[in-house]
Amino acid sequence: MKALIIISILGVIAMMAEVLRYKKLLVPIIVSGLFIALATVVMDWDTNIRYFNDMAYFDNYALAFTGAVILITLLWMVIGQEYFQHSHTKGEHAALILFCLSGAIAMISFSDLTFFFIGLEILSISLYVLAASNKSDLRSNEAGLKYFLMGAFATGFLLFGIALIYGATATFNLQGIHDALA
Repeated sequence: MKALIIISILGVIAMMAEVLRYKKLLVPIIVSGLFIALATVVMDWDTNIRYFNDMAYFDNYALAFTGAVILITLLWMVIGQEYFQHSHTKGEHAALILFCLSGAIAMISFSDLTFFFIGLEILSISLYVLAASNKSDLRSNEAGLKYFLMGAFATGFLLFGIALIYGATATFNLQGIHDALA
């Protein structure tokens, strides 16, 4: 959970890079913040803590996948910084990547279907914007619109399935669903 909070704060810091004019320091700040988040994942090993009234469960599996996703994002930030070197939207791209990461961590650690849906939407909305981020390219705009429409329909089907599961089991919690179906 500490890593999720650190990454969300990094996303807000990345959004403020344009306003506060520290765009050149943005990549070192994000890389050091991701290292700190990775260190908190290592320190949280074997804790098995539940948060938000059993909506999120950070066991060793969730922490391992959280560490893997943070490591992949860290490598992307180090390797891909040259791609956005001359871009005017460097801070926005970094913020969207960090919010995608926070949505992925929420999806990794869910033990309740509502927390899964929240993580999925945080991840998806950031990816919609990233797909359409090149405003001057018509293909980028088309990709963003098509991805948004496909995601909207998929979200509707997912919510309908979650409603059916809730109707059959009267709970959103995975353990409660398991107990009701057993």
